[in-house]
Amino acid sequence: MVNGGDLSSLGGLNEIYERQWLDDISLVWRPDGYAIPVYAVVGNHDLTRWVLGESWKTKQSDWQNSLWPGYFAGGGKAWPVNSSNDYRYLTYSFAYGNSIFIFTDTLFMWGNSGNDQDWQGNMMIQEINPEQIAYVKYMLRWARDNGKQHAFIFGHAPYLTSGSTTAKGNNNYMISSTLLSTYGLSGAYMCGHTNELTHRTLGNGYQQFTAETGGGDSNPNSYLRIFIDGGNYSVQANFLAHGSSAWYTTPDATWDY
Repeated sequence: MVNGGDLSSLGGLNEIYERQWLDDISLVWRPDGYAIPVYAVVGNHDLTRWVLGESWKTKQSDWQNSLWPGYFAGGGKAWPVNSSNDYRYLTYSFAYGNSIFIFTDTLFMWGNSGNDQDWQGNMMIQEINPEQIAYVKYMLRWARDNGKQHAFIFGHAPYLTSGSTTAKGNNNYMISSTLLSTYGLSGAYMCGHTNELTHRTLGNGYQQFTAETGGGDSNPNSYLRIFIDGGNYSVQANFLAHGSSAWYTTPDATWDY
């Protein structure tokens, strides 16, 4: 299971929504139960404690040094391999079956955040940086060389929003129509942030899906399921209307590749 970011409302290890979320997922992530791992990418709300006078660096430290290490240690499992110590719990990946799963941080560029308080300026610019691009390319090469067929990349912010045809700065690399096909792979970029269910075709066998998420205000809420069958995969949206406990899907909410 993957959360697309914004676990909390205003960031921080002890923020009520974040603690509630961790308590909920601990029910499925435990060594003596279902043992379903839950991964996440960092969202802008997870770093915006600035309104209370705390810098985003403090909240990022919570994420990297307390929240996720403690959560996975409590589940009795190790975290996947990180790209580097600087990106611990922010940029990482793992392989399962015939697929590679790559997690990125789309919010700010390391080493280019000169003003801690200016979160609309130098910090949360919603742009992947060159170091992460190099890591993505490295893992895609690894996937090709190790016989994988699919790559699923996760980040918080969409690279293309509704109606847009170009991406911001370094994000243009991530929407290249040949990003995956260069390595003989197909797959998708999965994200959140905008609280809407959208689908964009980026290239041959390469798609972008924005999950509506359970935290959105729209009705119904939704989550996405990925089904993999050899060289083919499909993405299905499942819906939950407010006030209901019954999940459902619709004929036009499944995309096959």
